[in-house]
Amino acid sequence: MNPSSSITSELDEFRDQWRKEVESQKVPQPHEPTPPIQEPLVQQTESLKLEPSDDEIEEEPMVTAMDFYIAAADLEKQGQLQKAIIHYRRAFKLNPEIDYEYKHHQATVVHSEPKVGNSSTEHIHPEDPQFRHAVPIGTEYKALSTRKDPLEDLIKLFQSQDLHYQPAIEYKPVLIAKLPNEVIQHILRHLVLRSVSSVARFALVCKNFFLFTRSPSLWKFACEHAFRTPEMSLEDSQWQQHKHVQVYEGNWMRMFIERPRIRYDGVYISTCQYVRPGISDSSWGQPFHMVTYYRYLRFFPNGDILKHVSTDKPAQVVRLLTPQFVRKQIFNGHFELDKEKIYIEMQDRTLPREEFRMSLTIKSTHRGRHNKLAWIEYNSNAIDQEGAFPYDLKLMKPYFFSPSLYVAASVMDVNFNEKSYKVHFLIQPNGTLANAYGQLSQPIIVSFPSGGSHRFEAGDTVDPIRVEFSYDFGTEMDYPFDQYSGYFELYASYANDTIQGIPITFHLEASLSSFSFTPTLESLPNEPDRVGLKIVTGRSTTTLGFSIFVCTLMWALTLIMSLFGYQVAVKKRRVDAHACMIGITMLFALPALRSAQPGIPEVGCTSDVLGFYWNMAIIASASITVIVCWVARWNETYDIHEQSHSHANPTELPKQGSAQHIEHVVCMPDADDYPSEMDLSRSSTCNIGTGAMEQRTKIDMCTSSSSSYLPRK
Repeated sequence: MNPSSSITSELDEFRDQWRKEVESQKVPQPHEPTPPIQEPLVQQTESLKLEPSDDEIEEEPMVTAMDFYIAAADLEKQGQLQKAIIHYRRAFKLNPEIDYEYKHHQATVVHSEPKVGNSSTEHIHPEDPQFRHAVPIGTEYKALSTRKDPLEDLIKLFQSQDLHYQPAIEYKPVLIAKLPNEVIQHILRHLVLRSVSSVARFALVCKNFFLFTRSPSLWKFACEHAFRTPEMSLEDSQWQQHKHVQVYEGNWMRMFIERPRIRYDGVYISTCQYVRPGISDSSWGQPFHMVTYYRYLRFFPNGDILKHVSTDKPAQVVRLLTPQFVRKQIFNGHFELDKEKIYIEMQDRTLPREEFRMSLTIKSTHRGRHNKLAWIEYNSNAIDQEGAFPYDLKLMKPYFFSPSLYVAASVMDVNFNEKSYKVHFLIQPNGTLANAYGQLSQPIIVSFPSGGSHRFEAGDTVDPIRVEFSYDFGTEMDYPFDQYSGYFELYASYANDTIQGIPITFHLEASLSSFSFTPTLESLPNEPDRVGLKIVTGRSTTTLGFSIFVCTLMWALTLIMSLFGYQVAVKKRRVDAHACMIGITMLFALPALRSAQPGIPEVGCTSDVLGFYWNMAIIASASITVIVCWVARWNETYDIHEQSHSHANPTELPKQGSAQHIEHVVCMPDADDYPSEMDLSRSSTCNIGTGAMEQRTKIDMCTSSSSSYLPRK
């Protein structure tokens, strides 16, 4: 046999055997159990594949090489390596020099406003996660300070014009014109501390309002509070800021915008990733897993900080970061600010004998001012040991202020008759969602499942929204113990990608008189990026106390009338016509007294069952009893006696010319008061006025056949 043919046959046999082994490994045998596949790990490893499947390649609304390159860089920061490689390939196919052009593009957008569209780093993809914490590409930069206000000429022009308010309808007055300017400035001072973007919206109303927002006193007040450290008093802050404003040539507004400061209206997030090798049953390849986790850092004005490390996405965590938040990997501590540096000391509740120290510096990026915290130092040390253990800062990613919405809601009106309530929403974009003037950097949609959706375009300011909701449970028949339960959801997303949610920080205020509110923030397990709020509304403590007082007062009047009726009916108490009117007056007074309770519904509520019904019935029964006894005990002799007393009034005697003239006076005593003989011998004195004279005459009382007393001359 030829040696070459034998070698060829051996190679063919080896190839056939190798093909059979490969096919046997691809198709599991019936008697061999298939190893379980962990779905989350599979999804993470798919991001490392180099070749996409047919269904993964999507038609993007991108045309130029710059569009693909910007999208690829953005996806790479988010850990979407597979899609990033696809876009990188498309970009280099269209332009091999795209990487150099991108560097030039990055340098130009640093000193300009972020653009909205395909050429912006804010490009959004439908397949992105629900929350995309955008990380700026490139290094931070120091913002250039503009010494001259770009609107200085416009301000001078407005100041030289007539700034009287002009009504939209001529015959209607402008009521705000009656408000002093000092009051408006005072309102703006409170507004600038809560929502700077609201001040920008206020300036768009009219020229006068625009000049109010440019007042140095307004921004001086804002600087004194925004740059005030927790250990600093207000007087010290005023002295420090007055000294520091000289660096900005006395321009308070410029100092507020350009001076580094900590933002309390959101959360700083650090997105960290690492690759972990996996295990495979096949010897042909070894998988790698890309693990993504987040470091959350939130500052509070009182000097406290909250740090949380978790693999949960920001849409699920941002709204939960409050001082009462308790979970694993929670660090609580305090911070100090020294110019641009932040020093933090904190502890983990599960590690009480270990302390952690962090040092960060405030930086700016092309996405906004002072929205980045870069690492300086991070170490930990045990309390009972000397020396600190430093952490490798190469593994630490910087913190970036998250793009989120701060929503302040206040209940404006409650109508228990229609079981509805109105909520006023004040929405403020934070982070990369807004520029330095509070305007949106890209279009967003704010949705209420029961109140419709509201769309805001890029460059706009988010106007307040008023939405009416309905109570699900509650009835007025339980007054004053009635309670009403309502529920609503709030959701924010990008306009060109409604699937991608925006984290929301929610705050509710409700201070309506006569009502009490108990809000409860509920999490939705299937939709973590939605905010669900349950509001339980009832009567305030003052209203409840006053209603109980009125019920007690009605019962007190009822008991008094019942006792009077008992004395008349059983104890034979004498009663006249005036006494009979007491009960009737109470019957008319009780409905007015009932209506004095604030917010009481129509007759038939719990308050009526507990008091009003019984009070009316008891007082009506007692009044009828008194009137019946008064009528049944009437007699003619008693009536004549009453009439005689009415004629015996000396003031009704007719005047006569002679002072010696004395009219005949008839006195009818009661049956039990007839005088005895001893009494008849006594004399009495009567003073009878006659015109301008008054004569004193002695009258001896005697008994006549007609039972009348005649004066003796």
